[in-house]
Amino acid sequence: MTETQLTIAPDITPVQTPVVFNNWQKIKEYIENPAYSQVIVITDENTEKFCLHLLFEMIDREVRVISIPPGEGNKTLDTCSFVYEKMIKKNVDRSALIVLLGGGVVGDLGGFCSATFMRGIPFISLPTTLMSQVDSAIGGKLGIDFKGLKNMVGVFQQPESVFIQDVFLKTLPEVHLRNGFAEIIKHWLISDKNTFYSVYEQGSDWKKQLFSWIKPSVMTKMKIIQADPLEKGKRKILNFGHTIGHAIETYSLYKNQNLLHGEAIAIGMICESYISYRMNLLTEDENFAIRQFILSVFQHHPKWVQEPETLVNLMYKDKKNRSGLIMFSLLEGIGNAGYNWEVPEDIIYESLYFYKQKL
Repeated sequence: MTETQLTIAPDITPVQTPVVFNNWQKIKEYIENPAYSQVIVITDENTEKFCLHLLFEMIDREVRVISIPPGEGNKTLDTCSFVYEKMIKKNVDRSALIVLLGGGVVGDLGGFCSATFMRGIPFISLPTTLMSQVDSAIGGKLGIDFKGLKNMVGVFQQPESVFIQDVFLKTLPEVHLRNGFAEIIKHWLISDKNTFYSVYEQGSDWKKQLFSWIKPSVMTKMKIIQADPLEKGKRKILNFGHTIGHAIETYSLYKNQNLLHGEAIAIGMICESYISYRMNLLTEDENFAIRQFILSVFQHHPKWVQEPETLVNLMYKDKKNRSGLIMFSLLEGIGNAGYNWEVPEDIIYESLYFYKQKL
């Protein structure tokens, strides 16, 4: 697909998996399509309470609901087993349609169950959080955590369509909007220098402009995925901030602390920007600009890097590693990124100490 074919139409992006913006009519067409034997909505208890009624108000078809407990701690094989059992009891067949209504956990786990039950049931995604709208619902990565390790078991499987509705974001508290904003920042750092510096220099209120950044952020990710659907090469740049970020997130799960994914990735981006600087890929001014901007949004939380040896040991279990080496996606200047960088262990430790400092 060429660059010119990626022009955004008024409500739908011309990609292999359509991403539709603010269009209830197209959602109705999917759900009310008589070709589907039945419709199953997979959601979690929070989304069921705050968002499910918005869907019910817009459709005219009987659907059945499977609700799972919320939170990353429930993205497990046990929860998958629960979903499979519910599908069997509801007589779900391969002509059914699964609707994933929720955030990243619902999308990852519900999509994984859809892709593996009876070797695959078609599904559509209605992400209800900013994080899922700009990141986890886009690209067909599905999976669960295993033995406390982030996204260790999973598959690539594209949904029939992804529907992004601004109305769902209005149900979210600020902390969850900030959580998703981390991935928007990441997209700027790996591919959009101008927007990053514009926001950084203006010191604008990110909450006021947030909705205008969603579609461009989605398109950034889709463009990268189209070039590398199965993450064999360039798609790996989307992992910037995630090698250290996932280790921090896993560490928080061990501690039974409620650290959100975006909060962990924010720390990871500061650390991995420092690594980029130490590897002579990023200037010192760029490194400090990134740190200053991210801390202005997420504040400073050094407690999450107080056990650097534990974090580094977790990094050795990262999926991106090769031949026992920790592999990083790093910035090659703001707005550009590379992948498969081997980083000396001492520089990884330095990056954690760099984050801890009160600069």
